[in-house]
Amino acid sequence: MHDEGSAGKPTLNALFISLDKNLLKQELGDARLRHLRYARHFNNLNIIVFTLKKDGFTEPKRIGNLHIIPTNSYSRWCYVIDAIKLGQEINKKEIIHIVSTQDPFVTAIAGILLKWMLRTKLNIQIHNDYGSSFWKNESLQNRVFSLMLPLTIRLADSIRAVSRLTAKIAPNQGKVFIAPIAIDTEFFKPKDEKKLFDIVCVARLDKQKNIPLLISTIARLKNNFPKIRALIIGEGSQRHLIQHLIDDQQLRKNVVLVGRKTREEVRDLLWKSKIFILPSNYEGWGLAAAEAAACGLPVVMTDTGGAREIVLDGKTGHIVTTGNEESLCNRIEELLEDDKKLQSMGEAARAQAERIALSREEFPKALLN
Repeated sequence: MHDEGSAGKPTLNALFISLDKNLLKQELGDARLRHLRYARHFNNLNIIVFTLKKDGFTEPKRIGNLHIIPTNSYSRWCYVIDAIKLGQEINKKEIIHIVSTQDPFVTAIAGILLKWMLRTKLNIQIHNDYGSSFWKNESLQNRVFSLMLPLTIRLADSIRAVSRLTAKIAPNQGKVFIAPIAIDTEFFKPKDEKKLFDIVCVARLDKQKNIPLLISTIARLKNNFPKIRALIIGEGSQRHLIQHLIDDQQLRKNVVLVGRKTREEVRDLLWKSKIFILPSNYEGWGLAAAEAAACGLPVVMTDTGGAREIVLDGKTGHIVTTGNEESLCNRIEELLEDDKKLQSMGEAARAQAERIALSREEFPKALLN
């Protein structure tokens, strides 16, 4: 493929099929900003987002050459059919040169069918660690998806993995390129503010993120640090469970659940915190951890997703064994007891985030090759 015409202007049209409803929200969040950067590499970038009528995203959004279209489906069973219809309509107006799907499952089915119908190329993205036993055993749906995975990715012309770990899932390594999710290091940057929180975690409150491990770890840390303060930013299905654990461990004065926050609010709260923790059972990349590193926070995260790319163990933070409460507790305690180490690791974390940020254009460029 060639991405530019004779005058240097991009000439190719791309179609992404996405699950990310944040692209359609009013506020200018990370997802849309990231795709606006991607759009610079194409003549037009169209994104079909799986949505239900009840979600309320009825109108497409156009920002320059970025066009975001909701499927407005009556049910989830209609997602694939509706995406195909929209893809065909777009192709009538502008020839689609490549289709890229956000996952190797339902969006991939739509992408595979559009590949055949439009006679175009297909890229499938791998954003999560679908090889993880934690992921597979989390639900019946995931077990079914694990059977689909080898079938769908074999039909792709290329596969985008967000980390070295996720790249291992693809059987045909010749089709795979690694392109991490971009970090906006101009927005997420260090700022010297009063530290109100010892620990901060930004994550969905669901099984994958294993927030109960963090709660039990804080309960242990409280023995040596009675005034320890932890902030958990995010919302999800386990909120009531997590609040119950906080109450049960008598941690109301130590742990604050603040729910979902805007991009600006998240950054401001990172500035007010000392250490970022991500205790996930599995990850694909770990964008929140990378953004915290960009803000100059040492990162302690489980050995999942992009941990070995985001964290230089012992230099910018620590990588701990998944589910290991004692190890997580020891690494946090080590940092809380040494202000000089906190500072030096935070500076090194920022430098590592800047190195990662150099790869922000790898995804669209790889699609064009």
